Amino acid sequence: MSRDVLLFALGWALVHSLWQCLLIGGALRAALALTRRAAAPVRYWLCCAALALMVGGLAATASLAAASARASSAEGAARAEPGAGAAAEGARARQPLADAPPLAVLEPSVVALRGARAAWASARHDVENAFPFLVAAWAVGVAVFSLRLGRAWLHVRRLVRHRVASPPAWLVAAAERLRRRIGISRPVRLLTSAVVQVPTVVGWLRPVVLLPASALTGLTPRQIELLILHELVHVRRHDQLNRALGAVR
Repeated sequence: MSRDVLLFALGWALVHSLWQCLLIGGALRAALALTRRAAAPVRYWLCCAALALMVGGLAATASLAAASARASSAEGAARAEPGAGAAAEGARARQPLADAPPLAVLEPSVVALRGARAAWASARHDVENAFPFLVAAWAVGVAVFSLRLGRAWLHVRRLVRHRVASPPAWLVAAAERLRRRIGISRPVRLLTSAVVQVPTVVGWLRPVVLLPASALTGLTPRQIELLILHELVHVRRHDQLNRALGAVR
């Protein structure tokens, strides 16, 4: 993909994402209002579907815009061929009024329509001229938020290595039993941490559940199991991946 086509595709994708995301957000708000009494998983998956539609709409619009840019480039190259271009120019030079409509056709509605088309073409040209600045600003924003996301990721990874310990054997066995019970196929590590204040899930491919060390002395075994079960549900729903996608978007 050439630089011009990429710039054209990203520019129109960003422009159209304004109304697309507004429409999807309004539909999500209406859906959440209608499902106010529904189960939490229903509302959760509605939010995930809205996020997927936003990302998919951006990708689909960029793909369509790139295809349109390639088609326009091919058409322009065909018109630039020496034989075809010279013949067309010669024909127009011999018949300067051949393409002009008759006076009877120039009704007010036709004039207004052509004026609207000209105004739209001018506005479209102005928008496309701003694409370099728009795409550059978007790229800077993505870079800044990616750096913030990377910094947060490094901080979270340090939590897994700093002031952690293996939990008691009975707690490891309970976590393994709960993992199998709710249908998580991949292994999930369980660690106690002296840093975190609340139970936390770290990672998506190799998830780790961090349990505050204070929970082992201040809660009953049943309460601890419920905390672990809550975090395992986050693992099963891939919440860490969804948060990362939302931050990038």
